[in-house]
Amino acid sequence: MALKFTSEELMAFLEAVFPQMQGEFSIEHMDRMAIRVRLNVKACHSDIFDPSGEIMIWRGAAFALLIPGHALACACCADPGERFEYQVSFGEYERGELASLQADGPAFVFQTACGTDCIQGIDALQDEYDVSINVEESDLVFGIDGHGELTFEMPDTFTYYGVDLSPTEDAQPTVLYTEMRFRSRVITSGDFSSGRSAELVISGEGNICISAQAMEHWRLSVSGDGVNYRLFGELSPR
Repeated sequence: MALKFTSEELMAFLEAVFPQMQGEFSIEHMDRMAIRVRLNVKACHSDIFDPSGEIMIWRGAAFALLIPGHALACACCADPGERFEYQVSFGEYERGELASLQADGPAFVFQTACGTDCIQGIDALQDEYDVSINVEESDLVFGIDGHGELTFEMPDTFTYYGVDLSPTEDAQPTVLYTEMRFRSRVITSGDFSSGRSAELVISGEGNICISAQAMEHWRLSVSGDGVNYRLFGELSPR
């Protein structure tokens, strides 16, 4: 169901729910999928507000906000059987969530049954590497200790995917498997070749809102002429 409400109607609703904060909200972004609302007051003691002073309201759940008496905390709640796949703009909020994460353990090299024979584009191939992950301006940099760097250029948009893998279980709240899928290019140095294209997938378990708390694993695939490899590993909060 398409949700048809104006930014003025949303502002009026938020100020009615939080009368003590009238005039402290502003609409940062509004599109077919989500609304980003900024709080001018950051000292808000509510679990739904990010410390940055932003709240993301996803249109898939925004209808709940417009039902009188419904808890605003359910803006991010998923329903049993939930599945979605959206194109999302990559902005400061998403960049900040990624920046709050770090590599948790080594980067592993993905291998199929054909082993290292199917891996192309890595010199002095190892099964795993010490890795650091950092956001630098508009890039996500994978530092491979002693073997070079892979700099993934973050695109303007990405695909956000979520699905309830156990829709018949009576679980509360509903937990989704989620993926943030980015397609761009990677600039490499050291033992790693660049290839023509690259895909970065950040996955985990969470709800319909994008949050660093739901980002648990990463996979970086690089392909092109004579290049075919994938690195993967785990993430944790800094």
